[in-house]
Amino acid sequence: SMADHRSNRSGILYFSLPSVEPATVRNRGLERKVVLSCRGSGVRVSVHAYNNLEDLNRLVDVVNSCI
Repeated sequence: SMADHRSNRSGILYFSLPSVEPATVRNRGLERKVVLSCRGSGVRVSVHAYNNLEDLNRLVDVVNSCI
């Protein structure tokens, strides 16, 4: 499939959490220095090569704090 080709991969992640408003996730991210964008009924995050493990752990903490 097209999604399996390396040239089609992206660091952009879009997700939603059941019963959690996107703005809530975004605000919790801002509190923890994780930049997220509200997009429709979900949240968008863009992970790049300059992000490190600490950055990713903060993102996971944000999501965990919302569920």
